[in-house]
Amino acid sequence: MRTVSGGVDYLGGCARGLEFGLQEILGVEVDIDRAGHDSLDARIGFVEDSRRDFERITTPVTWYHGRFDAWMDLDRVRDVMAQGDTSKRRLVEIPTGHQLKSSREALQVFQAISCEIGRLTTGKEVGPALPSFSAMEKQQRHERGRLSPGETDLRRFWHDYLVGPNETLGIEMMTMGSHYRALMDKQMQALSIQPGQTVLDVGSGVSAFPERLLSRSTGLHDLRIVELDLVRAGLVRGREKLGSPCGISADFVESDLSAMGVPLKAAAVDRILASLLLSYVDDPISLMAEFHRVLRPGGVLVLSSLKLDADISMIYTAGAAEIRERGIAEFGDRAPFVESAMRSFLNDAARLIDLEEQGRFRFWEPQELVRLVRTAGFKNSACSEVFGAPPQALMVRATR
Repeated sequence: MRTVSGGVDYLGGCARGLEFGLQEILGVEVDIDRAGHDSLDARIGFVEDSRRDFERITTPVTWYHGRFDAWMDLDRVRDVMAQGDTSKRRLVEIPTGHQLKSSREALQVFQAISCEIGRLTTGKEVGPALPSFSAMEKQQRHERGRLSPGETDLRRFWHDYLVGPNETLGIEMMTMGSHYRALMDKQMQALSIQPGQTVLDVGSGVSAFPERLLSRSTGLHDLRIVELDLVRAGLVRGREKLGSPCGISADFVESDLSAMGVPLKAAAVDRILASLLLSYVDDPISLMAEFHRVLRPGGVLVLSSLKLDADISMIYTAGAAEIRERGIAEFGDRAPFVESAMRSFLNDAARLIDLEEQGRFRFWEPQELVRLVRTAGFKNSACSEVFGAPPQALMVRATR
């Protein structure tokens, strides 16, 4: 609970008589006072309670633990599973993170769990059976169609995600981490930028790409970068961070891709970067056609997107640890906002997953992403896994 809350010990606070009211936990609004006291009254709030319960449990227990799930502590799992009669207990580590819903990896795990349930209930080994993927996707679309899409103000959501609700700190909570910087380095390498070229940075946010480019590259001159984003406040912050770099000119363009497409003339740019963008546009097919239109023959497109069932837990916890280790003094007058900004960003990142489940966003399997790029007319497309360990995103490089 302390991990998913961004470091706040809500249960310990409730036990000491503190009041918290409504708080967001991984994007879900929770009445902490009610939930906390309910957990304390039922004696399920602390690891000591779990130890006591496991001492009394006599039925078989099989615990599946995602090896890359940073919200769960494996040592604590081992601790409570070791209490009482352990003769009918199994701890199974699986190479996954926290999110398991509809990816092929998730279905493999669900098969293993189903087989285990069959073994425990019948005493026999039960073989798995995969569902029809096409039938499952059709059913998912039908179920999403029955749900109300909600009233999420996406422009406001992206504003808060990029610059923070109070415009102090936002996506910097991720872009300053080593996992994100490694992602940007791989994308820059794939772009193969040359002096004198024009680069379009679509979904530029707060200009993490040119900022990283300037810190890592030398010898680039007469380079023009077009920063294109929906959120004006993100563009303003990016302009402030970049200043007037030597040898590079930057244009900052506010545009709603869903309504306007890419507001550039045909064959206007040599390189296009669309970093972690494609999942969030209304019409990816039309956007890919726009990329093909504005890119010059022989130009390079590099795009990345979160994978299906992407899990941010390890990326977030590693990034938060790096920020605290380096010290928050580097944020200057924004230092007092760092801890609250990390919690706010964590909640917004969790909402990305919720909005994908509602059908507002879409995450991708590798073959789907490559097919989308090729259908738009791009050539030499190659897909690789990037962003984190294990990787949580896909990157495609293709040429016009």
